Parts: sequence; C-alpha cells; structure tokens
Amino acid sequence: METLLPRLNQPLDAATYPEFVSPPFAEQLATILASKAPEVFVTLPYRPAYADASGNNGSVHVALIPGEHNLLTEIRRGGITIGLIDCDTIQEVSDVFIEWLRSPLNSRDAVKLWPKARIRADAELFEVDDKIDRYWNSIIHLDGGTDEPFLLEAARIPILRGLLPTSSMSILGFSRCTEYPYTDDCPTTQPLGDGKYRITLIDGSTHDIIGALDAARFVANNLPEGTERAIVGTADDLKSGD
Repeated sequence: METLLPRLNQPLDAATYPEFVSPPFAEQLATILASKAPEVFVTLPYRPAYADASGNNGSVHVALIPGEHNLLTEIRRGGITIGLIDCDTIQEVSDVFIEWLRSPLNSRDAVKLWPKARIRADAELFEVDDKIDRYWNSIIHLDGGTDEPFLLEAARIPILRGLLPTSSMSILGFSRCTEYPYTDDCPTTQPLGDGKYRITLIDGSTHDIIGALDAARFVANNLPEGTERAIVGTADDLKSGD
C-alpha cells in the first residue's frame, strides 16, 4: 500500500477550514501531544495540513483530504504503510499518534482500537514480534554473555536494539528484517582489537573508531534514513512494501 496522503501546498481557506487555520493544524497537534506524550516528536512542516511523527514502534502521518474535513491518518512500521484511519478531529488524530507510537501494536490491535481502519492484507508480514528481543537476550546472556563490548554497547541503543544483529566471519552487522535474505544497507563493524573498530558504510567508505560506545553510536547515526524496528519478513518483503 503506497502512501495515499496528499501533500497540500496551498494555504487553507480560513472560512472553509477555521478549525485548522488558527492556530495551524500541525501546531495544534504538537500542543496536544506535548501535554499527553512529550516523548513523541511532531514535525511542523511548511505544508498547511500535514504532519508526521516517529518513535521506536513506528511512525504516523496525517493529512487533510482536499475538499473535506476528514483527516486521513496513516500508520507505518519499518517504513511500510500498515493501514489508513479516518479521523474527524485533531483530538482523534492525537490519540492515534499516541497509541501507535507508544506501544508495539499489531494490525489486529489496530482494528480493535479503530474499527474503521483500512489495514493492508499482508500486514502481518510486517508485525513486531519478540524474535529480535529473544535474539539479543541470547547474545547478551548465553553462557554468561558476549565478550564483545561493541554488541553490549549496541544493545543499549534503542534503534540498534530494534534491529536483528548478524555476523559473517569477524564482521558484525544489522538487518532491518528478521528473516533471510537479510537487508545489506546498514553499516558493518569489524573489531580490530585493542578497542578499535573499522566501520564500513553502504557507500564503501571505512572509518576507524576507537571505543565500543563511540563505534556503536557511529553505526546508529549512519543507518538508512527512516530506519525503524526490523519487520518480520525478508528484505524482499521490505522492498515490496515500500
């Protein structure tokens, strides 16, 4: 399901949309979320009736439908549209933002919360499950835990903890999906010894970093744009869902 949200660039007519003009729609939404869920960051765009926000559990986008007072809200996970929800008020939109971003909901949860939600038929391919958490726990705790400081530091960074750790020979990597074939667009890390790490980015450039924490942070800061928690599925599923 491609994004269906319109990108309105023309100023809204105050007589037609008084509730979205003063104050502007996105500012109203940001104010509500600041009081209810301060951890949720809302982008205030130049577009007059469009806003988005993201968190560890996914992202939400909302837009006013041209010619209507309907707010079409899009829930996404791993960069994939899971469903569309019609909302009548900014308050309803804020409730969707809070519920979806605060909790690892699945498509069945979404239908229960929002009966009118239009969920993609293959949404379960992209659901969050506990496979990633189990994998990380096995790495950290198995036989007393890993002795690789980089993985221990990576496990403490939420965006990396939400990806599937992979390894090939001495190269450590991360996948944005849980099943093979894995994604290959995240930085890879090669421990060099004595606390040094060689990180290779997707463009082929290499960077030698001293210290496991700095290396993990460098990887986190160079993930593909829009990286979220890994989807349940393969790299092909991720591409087909774009």
